[in-house]
Amino acid sequence: MKLLGVMFLVFIVSSGCTTQEQDVPADTAESHRQLAERWGEAVSSQNFEMMSSLMADDYVWHLASGDVAGFDKVKTRFEGLFNGFPDFKLMPIDVVSDGKKVVVRWSVSGTHLGEYLGVEPTGNRVEFFTISIDVVRDGKFAEGWEAVDALGLRTQLGFKLEPPEG
Repeated sequence: MKLLGVMFLVFIVSSGCTTQEQDVPADTAESHRQLAERWGEAVSSQNFEMMSSLMADDYVWHLASGDVAGFDKVKTRFEGLFNGFPDFKLMPIDVVSDGKKVVVRWSVSGTHLGEYLGVEPTGNRVEFFTISIDVVRDGKFAEGWEAVDALGLRTQLGFKLEPPEG
């Protein structure tokens, strides 16, 4: 496993990958940080009007479960989350910008008090992280990719992980 880590590090260094935030104008990096903070505030307060105002009309959200295009479909996804976790909170922890995209590590928390993804309420308090990469256009999120710690969420909801047979 260590060999894979070393090989990955060598690949990153040899491909010239560097932190680009230092090359981004301070006002752009700051505006991206503020956009992430406003998004977290809008989601945490379940303010769909504010959420919509932070997204481009043609926004596409790329998730492992498939693409979600347009605010109405994004809203439907969040309605399901808010139903399952009425106290759902989203807070940006780390925000990095390259000028065109913003990467955010989010802290997500809530109490499972309603049905979510077919799971009846457990009353469990959950806390996990997601990472999003979003294209920012004209001060709004235009396209995003998100990686969710689904295993962490499912474990906290009481899913039992069984080893494969064989």
